[in-house]
Amino acid sequence: MRLEQETKRLVERFASEPGIESEEFDCKSKEIIESSNGRKKLVKVLSAMANQNGGMVVIGVRKVSNNNLLIQGFSVDSEVVQHITHSALEYTIPPISNLLDINFIEYSGKRLLRIDVGKAREKPVQFKENGDYVPWIRVGDGMDEMTSDQILAFFQAREREEYSLFSSEIEHRVNVKLDIDLQEDVPSLQSPSNWLITTSEGPSMVVFGEAGLSHDFGKSVLYHVEEQVHASSPEEISEIFDVLEQTTGISLLPSRVGYAIKLGDRQVIGRGHRWFVEDLEKIADTIELLEASHGEEPISDVSSNPSPTAVAYVSCAAGIFWIETQWQGDQFSKTKCGFVFTDIPFDDSGYQSFFTSLDRRPEVYEQRRGLQMLTIAGDSQYLRQPEIIDILQYDISMGQFR
Repeated sequence: MRLEQETKRLVERFASEPGIESEEFDCKSKEIIESSNGRKKLVKVLSAMANQNGGMVVIGVRKVSNNNLLIQGFSVDSEVVQHITHSALEYTIPPISNLLDINFIEYSGKRLLRIDVGKAREKPVQFKENGDYVPWIRVGDGMDEMTSDQILAFFQAREREEYSLFSSEIEHRVNVKLDIDLQEDVPSLQSPSNWLITTSEGPSMVVFGEAGLSHDFGKSVLYHVEEQVHASSPEEISEIFDVLEQTTGISLLPSRVGYAIKLGDRQVIGRGHRWFVEDLEKIADTIELLEASHGEEPISDVSSNPSPTAVAYVSCAAGIFWIETQWQGDQFSKTKCGFVFTDIPFDDSGYQSFFTSLDRRPEVYEQRRGLQMLTIAGDSQYLRQPEIIDILQYDISMGQFR
């Protein structure tokens, strides 16, 4: 259901907003997969996305005029998935077939094809063209051949991810391991689909996502701006994300947005701003689940009138955007949002437009030293001069580095 809702929203934006296609999102008509040459072009687009942060292509949508789309559905017995997978194996090295997640999505009574491609890890994906293998990247809704500097930057970024605790690699390991407690006398927690339930003692919260990993937040000086906003319902909080996307152009693809909702010492962690809003709409269910998880292994008292805190964040061109709110029994309150920037000056017109659209006008960017950007559990962690640590040397059974 969530996949269908997200796809529907993006397709509707494609119909009404020129320029919605980007490095991570594209719409194609059905004709592209009806010939081997068309499928080859599609694989080239997917390989270019994989060499950056991954992305999504929706197939079966053609714009026929302003705000009008022709929806081209797929049949139940379509062999298109096999054709695309074969083309991916034929034209890419390393093959991107294992990075693809292909789904049929119901839209307007027809079945669209949605292809999500993951981020390439070990080396850039090279696309076979005229007998030569060349790596490509997305630039806007087009593509450029990767330069030698961009290839070097690719390997440097992946090396940081492999050997740094502040990386998506450790996030992947946490996703797999966090619900499994190796101490036999401590019961583990079972997470529902699309969620991870974990323990975070004290005021700390863990939020998954690339936002804190893709910028230089290890610097001792950062620049911060925040404002209280009028948003006491999930609908109003959702509108803030819509304004953010419209004014700043920030990509809100599910893989880019991390969020957490915390009660006592338990929290749920998820991805995607639409799912974040949906969980806020079902806050009573979220509270019930978190209260029950405390009962499995009590860590701290939960009041009879619980006030869970919810936060979400996403990366932007100059830093990150974040939003925080608190449930106060019948509505959300103390809702505030802001940006953390790594360097100034920069073109902040989009960010100023965001605040103006919310009837807010921040006057200054506050300079902060040792800004708290990442918390794990217990005491706050400060990213002044993070050390590069080989995570392969961490002994899970001993709970320490070898």
